[in-house]
Amino acid sequence: MHCPHTEQGSGRQVCSHLLGGLDDNWTTEQFRHYRRFTGHSLNYVLTCPECREYPLSELSWVCDPCFVEIAHGSRLGTSGRPQVAETDSGLKLQQVDSLPPEANLLQVVPFEKGWAALTETNELILLDSGRRRAFPLARWELPLYEELTLVAREPYVAIASTFGTRGVVVDTATGQVSMSLERAPSPACRFPLGFTRDGLLVHGPQLSDPASGAPVKTLHNPEDFHQSSLSPSPDQGWLAMNGWVWHPMGEVRLLNLNEDRPSRALCRRDGLCDAPLVWLGPNRLGVWGLGELDVMLLPGLRVFDLETQQELSPILGPEGPFAFDQYLFCHTTEDGFSVWDIETGQRVYLHPQVHPLAYHPAEKLFLVQTPQGLTLNRLQ
Repeated sequence: MHCPHTEQGSGRQVCSHLLGGLDDNWTTEQFRHYRRFTGHSLNYVLTCPECREYPLSELSWVCDPCFVEIAHGSRLGTSGRPQVAETDSGLKLQQVDSLPPEANLLQVVPFEKGWAALTETNELILLDSGRRRAFPLARWELPLYEELTLVAREPYVAIASTFGTRGVVVDTATGQVSMSLERAPSPACRFPLGFTRDGLLVHGPQLSDPASGAPVKTLHNPEDFHQSSLSPSPDQGWLAMNGWVWHPMGEVRLLNLNEDRPSRALCRRDGLCDAPLVWLGPNRLGVWGLGELDVMLLPGLRVFDLETQQELSPILGPEGPFAFDQYLFCHTTEDGFSVWDIETGQRVYLHPQVHPLAYHPAEKLFLVQTPQGLTLNRLQ
């Protein structure tokens, strides 16, 4: 069985059970499917749950529009892995120390000579790598089910309700709240929060002094742009922002904080309002997701050179969240920890059993939570 338009398309493969919904009254339940990677580059097929392991030769061919229509259904998961370029670099992740506490950590960010972390009881703690101690700092009084966003730049830590409207800045030198944060409700948008290289706080469209809360500058975004998560560059005055404009069309926008100019759109993806971003150097930004349509996006990084305003060759395969320090570091629950050479696009190290919480660029350490406790690890 094939779709009635195969002569119009180059041909994509799906199992025949998904073809029955190709009419004017289809629902996402009719197209409940798995994305199955074939092992050839980033190629994949769509199958129903019963046909996940069927031989590819027994699948049906459909035209591109019908494939997109089926892809818009309810995706149940992914099977198989993309084929990525890889080489053995000789790199190894070695444990060098351990840290308290025994409590599970939900989020961790690098902070001075250690880490700022949120525990599963919403307690904010500081982990001192040198003295191997954990310092309780404050407790965020929110329901445990509410997701939080944590960012830090010594001596301040900012915490906000990820999809809510409130947040605070804590001065770790005194343990006191130095600034309260609030925003208007914004559907599907994360609380925009981050520290610039100069230690100023970006929260929504506002740049503020975290010590006093005094506004420093208002960012210029289009009125119809709904701002979501953001990523200030660590070395230059760039600010990258996720967000969307109606209908929704996801946008990654870029702003130079040293200039008094409006932000500009870097790329747009239909339906994708928020995706991992990573700085790959002073003037190079990586944006997760290859493609233009949310249901068709493939794992990998689009790479933009901000000085030349050109898009460079993509890196095929990496999944976020990301960190960068000479190499690109990736971590997913399914694949574990991987390291990528951004110049060659090759994966140079993979450890499926390691799940780092965060990377500290000054100390060159990964913090890993194991059933036995927290460990400090270095790539050697």
